[in-house]
Amino acid sequence: MAATTRATKKNRRLKPKRARLLQARTPVAVRRIARAFLTAARRARQRLHVQGDGQALHDFRVALRRLRSTLRIYRPAVDARMVPRKWRRRLKRLARTTGAARDAEVGLAWLSRRRDHIAGEERAACDALINDWSARRDEAYAKLRRTLDKEFTPLDAGLHQALAAPAGYVTAPMLAPTAGALMHDQIAELGATLHRIASAADTRTIHAARIEAKRLRYLLEPLANELAAGKALLKSLKKFQEDFGELCDRQVLCEELVAAAAHRATERSTHEMQFIFAGGAIAPSADAPISHGLRALAARLSVERKQRYTEIEQRYLGQRADAFLAPYRTLADALMKTPTASRRKAVARRGNEALTRFRRKLL
Repeated sequence: MAATTRATKKNRRLKPKRARLLQARTPVAVRRIARAFLTAARRARQRLHVQGDGQALHDFRVALRRLRSTLRIYRPAVDARMVPRKWRRRLKRLARTTGAARDAEVGLAWLSRRRDHIAGEERAACDALINDWSARRDEAYAKLRRTLDKEFTPLDAGLHQALAAPAGYVTAPMLAPTAGALMHDQIAELGATLHRIASAADTRTIHAARIEAKRLRYLLEPLANELAAGKALLKSLKKFQEDFGELCDRQVLCEELVAAAAHRATERSTHEMQFIFAGGAIAPSADAPISHGLRALAARLSVERKQRYTEIEQRYLGQRADAFLAPYRTLADALMKTPTASRRKAVARRGNEALTRFRRKLL
Protein backbone atom coordinates (compact mmCIF):
# COMPACT_ATOMS: atom_id res chain seq x y z
CA MET A 1 0.00 0.00 0.00
CA ALA A 2 2.80 2.37 0.96
CA ALA A 3 4.68 1.51 -2.24
CA THR A 4 1.58 2.25 -4.28
CA THR A 5 1.17 5.61 -2.56
CA ARG A 6 4.82 6.51 -3.20
CA ALA A 7 4.47 5.48 -6.85
CA THR A 8 1.32 7.61 -7.21
CA LYS A 9 3.06 10.64 -5.70
CA LYS A 10 6.04 10.06 -8.00
CA ASN A 11 3.79 9.92 -11.05
CA ARG A 12 2.13 13.16 -9.96
CA ARG A 13 5.55 14.80 -9.67
CA LEU A 14 6.57 13.53 -13.09
CA LYS A 15 3.32 14.74 -14.72
CA PRO A 16 4.21 17.80 -16.82
CA LYS A 17 2.58 21.07 -15.78
CA ARG A 18 0.32 22.88 -18.20
CA ALA A 19 2.17 25.66 -19.99
CA ARG A 20 1.50 29.15 -18.73
CA LEU A 21 -0.77 31.20 -20.96
CA LEU A 22 1.26 34.38 -20.69
CA GLN A 23 4.39 32.62 -21.97
CA ALA A 24 2.57 30.89 -24.83
CA ARG A 25 2.49 32.22 -28.38
CA THR A 26 -0.52 34.48 -28.86
CA PRO A 27 -2.40 32.40 -31.48
CA VAL A 28 -1.93 29.24 -29.41
CA ALA A 29 -2.98 30.90 -26.14
CA VAL A 30 -6.05 32.54 -27.66
CA ARG A 31 -7.25 29.21 -29.00
CA ARG A 32 -6.76 27.61 -25.59
CA ILE A 33 -8.82 30.33 -23.91
CA ALA A 34 -11.58 30.20 -26.52
CA ARG A 35 -11.81 26.40 -26.37
CA ALA A 36 -12.24 26.55 -22.60
CA PHE A 37 -15.17 28.96 -22.99
CA LEU A 38 -16.71 26.81 -25.72
CA THR A 39 -16.52 23.78 -23.42
CA ALA A 40 -18.22 25.77 -20.65
CA ALA A 41 -21.02 26.76 -23.03
CA ARG A 42 -21.48 23.13 -24.12
CA ARG A 43 -21.80 21.94 -20.52
CA ALA A 44 -24.22 24.73 -19.54
CA ARG A 45 -26.33 24.02 -22.62
CA GLN A 46 -26.77 20.42 -21.48
CA ARG A 47 -28.01 21.69 -18.11
CA LEU A 48 -30.73 23.80 -19.74
CA HIS A 49 -32.76 20.61 -20.12
CA VAL A 50 -32.50 19.86 -16.38
CA GLN A 51 -35.68 20.90 -14.59
CA GLY A 52 -35.05 23.35 -11.76
CA ASP A 53 -31.49 24.36 -12.74
CA GLY A 54 -32.02 28.11 -12.51
CA GLN A 55 -28.31 28.83 -13.00
CA ALA A 56 -27.96 27.05 -16.35
CA LEU A 57 -29.19 29.96 -18.51
CA HIS A 58 -26.90 32.41 -16.73
CA ASP A 59 -23.87 30.12 -17.12
CA PHE A 60 -24.66 29.54 -20.80
CA ARG A 61 -24.99 33.27 -21.49
CA VAL A 62 -21.74 34.04 -19.64
CA ALA A 63 -19.83 31.34 -21.53
CA LEU A 64 -21.07 32.67 -24.87
CA ARG A 65 -20.18 36.25 -23.87
CA ARG A 66 -16.70 35.21 -22.83
CA LEU A 67 -16.18 33.31 -26.07
CA ARG A 68 -17.46 36.17 -28.25
CA SER A 69 -15.45 38.72 -26.29
CA THR A 70 -12.25 36.69 -26.61
CA LEU A 71 -12.65 36.31 -30.38
CA ARG A 72 -13.46 40.01 -30.71
CA ILE A 73 -10.67 41.42 -28.53
CA TYR A 74 -7.86 39.25 -29.89
CA ARG A 75 -8.93 39.45 -33.52
CA PRO A 76 -6.42 42.24 -34.39
CA ALA A 77 -3.60 40.19 -32.85
CA VAL A 78 -4.26 36.84 -34.49
CA ASP A 79 -5.33 35.62 -37.90
CA ALA A 80 -8.71 37.26 -38.62
CA ARG A 81 -9.70 34.04 -40.39
CA MET A 82 -9.10 31.95 -37.26
CA VAL A 83 -12.88 31.68 -36.84
CA PRO A 84 -14.80 32.05 -40.11
CA ARG A 85 -17.29 34.89 -40.32
CA LYS A 86 -20.28 32.56 -40.64
CA TRP A 87 -19.50 30.99 -37.25
CA ARG A 88 -19.08 34.39 -35.59
CA ARG A 89 -22.45 35.46 -37.00
CA ARG A 90 -24.17 32.30 -35.78
CA LEU A 91 -22.58 32.74 -32.36
CA LYS A 92 -23.90 36.31 -32.14
CA ARG A 93 -27.39 35.27 -33.26
CA LEU A 94 -27.48 32.46 -30.74
CA ALA A 95 -26.38 34.76 -27.92
CA ARG A 96 -29.23 37.14 -28.77
CA THR A 97 -31.84 34.39 -28.45
CA THR A 98 -31.06 34.14 -24.72
CA GLY A 99 -32.01 37.77 -24.05
CA ALA A 100 -35.80 37.42 -23.73
CA ALA A 101 -35.58 34.64 -21.14
CA ARG A 102 -32.96 36.53 -19.17
CA ASP A 103 -34.96 39.80 -19.11
CA ALA A 104 -38.05 37.94 -17.89
CA GLU A 105 -36.04 36.25 -15.13
CA VAL A 106 -34.59 39.58 -13.98
CA GLY A 107 -38.08 41.06 -13.74
CA LEU A 108 -39.48 38.06 -11.90
CA ALA A 109 -36.60 38.11 -9.40
CA TRP A 110 -37.19 41.81 -8.69
CA LEU A 111 -40.94 41.29 -8.19
CA SER A 112 -40.48 38.19 -6.02
CA ARG A 113 -38.14 40.00 -3.62
CA ARG A 114 -40.73 42.74 -3.07
CA ARG A 115 -44.01 40.87 -3.17
CA ASP A 116 -44.12 40.00 0.55
CA HIS A 117 -43.46 43.62 1.53
CA ILE A 118 -46.31 45.27 -0.42
CA ALA A 119 -50.10 45.08 -0.32
CA GLY A 120 -53.28 46.32 -1.93
CA GLU A 121 -53.18 47.62 -5.49
CA GLU A 122 -49.42 47.33 -5.68
CA ARG A 123 -49.63 43.66 -4.68
CA ALA A 124 -52.31 43.07 -7.32
CA ALA A 125 -50.13 44.66 -10.01
CA CYS A 126 -47.17 42.60 -8.83
CA ASP A 127 -49.13 39.35 -9.11
CA ALA A 128 -50.41 40.31 -12.57
CA LEU A 129 -46.88 41.00 -13.78
CA ILE A 130 -45.60 37.76 -12.26
CA ASN A 131 -48.24 35.84 -14.23
CA ASP A 132 -47.46 37.70 -17.48
CA TRP A 133 -43.68 37.48 -17.16
CA SER A 134 -43.73 33.84 -16.05
CA ALA A 135 -45.61 32.94 -19.22
CA ARG A 136 -43.16 34.99 -21.28
CA ARG A 137 -40.19 33.34 -19.58
CA ASP A 138 -41.57 29.86 -20.25
CA GLU A 139 -42.22 30.74 -23.88
CA ALA A 140 -38.72 32.18 -24.24
CA TYR A 141 -37.18 29.06 -22.72
CA ALA A 142 -39.14 26.82 -25.07
CA LYS A 143 -38.01 28.87 -28.06
CA LEU A 144 -34.42 28.88 -26.81
CA ARG A 145 -34.36 25.10 -26.40
CA ARG A 146 -35.74 24.63 -29.92
CA THR A 147 -33.10 26.97 -31.32
CA LEU A 148 -30.30 25.26 -29.41
CA ASP A 149 -31.43 21.79 -30.46
CA LYS A 150 -31.27 22.94 -34.07
CA GLU A 151 -28.22 25.22 -34.15
CA PHE A 152 -25.84 24.58 -31.26
CA THR A 153 -24.45 21.19 -32.29
CA PRO A 154 -23.24 22.32 -35.76
CA LEU A 155 -22.01 25.60 -34.26
CA ASP A 156 -20.11 23.72 -31.56
CA ALA A 157 -18.53 21.41 -34.13
CA GLY A 158 -17.58 24.28 -36.44
CA LEU A 159 -16.00 26.34 -33.68
CA HIS A 160 -14.21 23.30 -32.27
CA GLN A 161 -12.60 22.68 -35.64
CA ALA A 162 -11.72 26.37 -36.11
CA LEU A 163 -10.10 26.50 -32.68
CA ALA A 164 -8.04 23.34 -33.13
CA ALA A 165 -4.44 23.64 -32.00
CA PRO A 166 -2.52 25.45 -34.77
CA ALA A 167 0.78 24.37 -36.23
CA GLY A 168 3.80 26.62 -36.37
CA TYR A 169 3.57 30.18 -35.00
CA VAL A 170 7.14 29.86 -33.72
CA THR A 171 7.80 33.53 -34.46
CA ALA A 172 4.47 34.84 -33.14
CA PRO A 173 4.70 37.13 -30.08
CA MET A 174 3.97 35.83 -26.61
CA LEU A 175 0.57 36.51 -25.12
CA ALA A 176 1.81 38.74 -22.28
CA PRO A 177 2.78 41.84 -24.31
CA THR A 178 -0.13 41.26 -26.69
CA ALA A 179 -2.62 41.11 -23.80
CA GLY A 180 -1.01 44.17 -22.22
CA ALA A 181 -1.46 46.26 -25.37
CA LEU A 182 -5.05 45.12 -25.81
CA MET A 183 -5.73 45.77 -22.12
CA HIS A 184 -4.47 49.34 -22.55
CA ASP A 185 -6.90 49.89 -25.42
CA GLN A 186 -9.80 48.42 -23.44
CA ILE A 187 -9.00 50.53 -20.37
CA ALA A 188 -8.93 53.67 -22.52
CA GLU A 189 -12.32 52.78 -24.01
CA LEU A 190 -13.85 52.13 -20.60
CA GLY A 191 -12.41 55.34 -19.17
CA ALA A 192 -13.74 57.45 -22.04
CA THR A 193 -17.18 55.87 -21.64
CA LEU A 194 -17.26 56.53 -17.88
CA HIS A 195 -16.38 60.19 -18.44
CA ARG A 196 -19.37 60.55 -20.80
CA ILE A 197 -21.88 59.58 -18.10
CA ALA A 198 -23.53 62.70 -16.70
CA SER A 199 -26.79 61.43 -15.19
CA ALA A 200 -29.00 58.39 -14.69
CA ALA A 201 -30.75 59.35 -17.93
CA ASP A 202 -27.64 58.37 -19.94
CA THR A 203 -28.93 54.83 -20.19
CA ARG A 204 -27.09 53.89 -23.38
CA THR A 205 -23.76 55.17 -22.10
CA ILE A 206 -24.22 53.41 -18.75
CA HIS A 207 -24.98 50.17 -20.59
CA ALA A 208 -21.94 50.73 -22.82
CA ALA A 209 -19.72 51.19 -19.74
CA ARG A 210 -20.96 47.88 -18.38
CA ILE A 211 -20.15 46.16 -21.69
CA GLU A 212 -16.64 47.68 -21.85
CA ALA A 213 -15.98 46.55 -18.26
CA LYS A 214 -17.10 43.03 -19.14
CA ARG A 215 -14.66 42.95 -22.04
CA LEU A 216 -11.84 44.06 -19.76
CA ARG A 217 -12.86 41.40 -17.24
CA TYR A 218 -12.96 38.64 -19.84
CA LEU A 219 -9.53 39.74 -21.06
CA LEU A 220 -8.09 39.58 -17.55
CA GLU A 221 -9.97 36.54 -16.22
CA PRO A 222 -8.03 33.70 -17.94
CA LEU A 223 -4.73 35.33 -16.91
CA ALA A 224 -5.54 36.26 -13.31
CA ASN A 225 -3.93 33.18 -11.74
CA GLU A 226 -0.61 34.01 -13.41
CA LEU A 227 -0.52 37.63 -12.23
CA ALA A 228 0.49 38.87 -8.77
CA ALA A 229 -2.45 41.29 -8.43
CA GLY A 230 -4.67 39.49 -10.92
CA LYS A 231 -7.23 38.06 -8.50
CA ALA A 232 -7.64 41.33 -6.58
CA LEU A 233 -8.15 43.33 -9.77
CA LEU A 234 -10.56 40.73 -11.08
CA LYS A 235 -12.58 40.95 -7.85
CA SER A 236 -12.76 44.73 -8.22
CA LEU A 237 -14.02 44.38 -11.80
CA LYS A 238 -16.68 41.91 -10.69
CA LYS A 239 -17.89 44.45 -8.11
CA PHE A 240 -17.99 47.11 -10.83
CA GLN A 241 -20.00 44.80 -13.05
CA GLU A 242 -22.45 43.99 -10.25
CA ASP A 243 -22.98 47.67 -9.44
CA PHE A 244 -23.60 48.64 -13.05
CA GLY A 245 -25.67 45.51 -13.56
CA GLU A 246 -28.03 46.52 -10.73
CA LEU A 247 -28.55 49.90 -12.38
CA CYS A 248 -28.92 48.51 -15.91
CA ASP A 249 -31.43 45.90 -14.74
CA ARG A 250 -33.57 48.62 -13.19
CA GLN A 251 -33.41 50.64 -16.37
CA VAL A 252 -34.67 47.62 -18.30
CA LEU A 253 -37.42 47.11 -15.72
CA CYS A 254 -38.50 50.74 -16.13
CA GLU A 255 -39.01 50.09 -19.83
CA GLU A 256 -40.87 46.86 -19.04
CA LEU A 257 -43.28 48.66 -16.68
CA VAL A 258 -43.93 51.36 -19.27
CA ALA A 259 -44.68 48.66 -21.85
CA ALA A 260 -46.97 46.81 -19.41
CA ALA A 261 -48.90 49.98 -18.59
CA ALA A 262 -49.26 50.86 -22.29
CA HIS A 263 -50.49 47.35 -23.08
CA ARG A 264 -53.13 47.46 -20.36
CA ALA A 265 -54.24 50.96 -21.39
CA THR A 266 -54.67 49.77 -24.98
CA GLU A 267 -56.68 46.74 -23.88
CA ARG A 268 -58.89 48.91 -21.66
CA SER A 269 -59.54 51.44 -24.44
CA THR A 270 -60.37 48.68 -26.90
CA HIS A 271 -62.83 47.12 -24.46
CA GLU A 272 -64.51 50.46 -23.83
CA MET A 273 -64.82 51.17 -27.57
CA GLN A 274 -66.37 47.77 -28.20
CA PHE A 275 -68.84 48.35 -25.37
CA ILE A 276 -69.89 51.72 -26.83
CA PHE A 277 -70.33 50.30 -30.34
CA ALA A 278 -72.48 47.54 -28.82
CA GLY A 279 -74.87 50.25 -27.63
CA GLY A 280 -73.96 50.36 -23.97
CA ALA A 281 -72.44 52.98 -21.72
CA ILE A 282 -68.70 53.07 -21.08
CA ALA A 283 -67.83 49.98 -19.11
CA PRO A 284 -66.09 50.43 -15.81
CA SER A 285 -62.39 49.63 -15.92
CA ALA A 286 -61.92 46.29 -14.23
CA ASP A 287 -58.15 46.62 -13.99
CA ALA A 288 -58.03 50.12 -12.48
CA PRO A 289 -56.41 48.75 -9.26
CA ILE A 290 -53.71 47.09 -11.34
CA SER A 291 -53.04 50.32 -13.23
CA HIS A 292 -52.70 52.16 -9.93
CA GLY A 293 -50.45 49.40 -8.63
CA LEU A 294 -48.22 49.68 -11.70
CA ARG A 295 -47.70 53.34 -10.94
CA ALA A 296 -46.78 52.47 -7.36
CA LEU A 297 -44.27 49.88 -8.57
CA ALA A 298 -42.85 52.42 -11.00
CA ALA A 299 -42.37 54.94 -8.19
CA ARG A 300 -40.59 52.30 -6.09
CA LEU A 301 -38.37 51.36 -9.03
CA SER A 302 -37.54 54.99 -9.75
CA VAL A 303 -36.28 55.48 -6.20
CA GLU A 304 -34.11 52.37 -6.42
CA ARG A 305 -32.72 53.49 -9.76
CA LYS A 306 -31.68 56.87 -8.35
CA GLN A 307 -30.05 55.19 -5.36
CA ARG A 308 -28.04 52.85 -7.59
CA TYR A 309 -26.90 55.73 -9.79
CA THR A 310 -25.77 57.74 -6.75
CA GLU A 311 -23.68 54.79 -5.56
CA ILE A 312 -22.08 54.44 -8.98
CA GLU A 313 -21.43 58.18 -9.20
CA GLN A 314 -19.63 58.10 -5.85
CA ARG A 315 -17.47 55.11 -6.79
CA TYR A 316 -16.67 55.27 -10.48
CA LEU A 317 -17.51 58.58 -12.18
CA GLY A 318 -15.54 61.78 -12.67
CA GLN A 319 -12.04 61.71 -11.19
CA ARG A 320 -12.87 58.43 -9.46
CA ALA A 321 -12.88 56.75 -12.87
CA ASP A 322 -9.17 57.46 -13.33
CA ALA A 323 -8.39 56.27 -9.79
CA PHE A 324 -10.37 53.07 -10.35
CA LEU A 325 -8.59 52.29 -13.63
CA ALA A 326 -5.06 53.22 -12.49
CA PRO A 327 -4.11 49.73 -11.18
CA TYR A 328 -5.28 48.17 -14.45
CA ARG A 329 -3.08 50.56 -16.43
CA THR A 330 -0.13 49.59 -14.21
CA LEU A 331 -0.81 45.92 -14.88
CA ALA A 332 -1.09 46.53 -18.63
CA ASP A 333 2.26 48.37 -18.58
CA ALA A 334 3.90 45.46 -16.77
CA LEU A 335 2.53 42.95 -19.29
CA MET A 336 3.75 45.01 -22.23
CA LYS A 337 7.25 45.09 -20.74
CA THR A 338 7.38 41.32 -20.26
CA PRO A 339 10.56 40.13 -21.98
CA THR A 340 10.12 37.77 -24.88
CA ALA A 341 11.50 34.25 -24.76
CA SER A 342 14.39 35.20 -27.07
CA ARG A 343 15.31 38.16 -24.85
CA ARG A 344 15.24 35.99 -21.73
CA LYS A 345 17.50 33.44 -23.42
CA ALA A 346 19.88 36.20 -24.52
CA VAL A 347 20.07 37.61 -20.99
CA ALA A 348 20.67 34.14 -19.56
CA ARG A 349 23.35 33.45 -22.17
CA ARG A 350 25.15 36.72 -21.38
CA GLY A 351 24.96 35.89 -17.68
CA ASN A 352 26.44 32.45 -18.23
CA GLU A 353 29.24 33.88 -20.37
CA ALA A 354 30.04 36.44 -17.69
CA LEU A 355 30.09 33.71 -15.03
CA THR A 356 32.43 31.59 -17.17
CA ARG A 357 34.86 34.51 -17.61
CA PHE A 358 34.79 35.18 -13.88
CA ARG A 359 35.63 31.53 -13.10
CA ARG A 360 38.51 31.57 -15.58
CA LYS A 361 39.98 34.60 -13.82
CA LEU A 362 39.83 32.78 -10.50
CA LEU A 363 41.72 29.86 -12.03
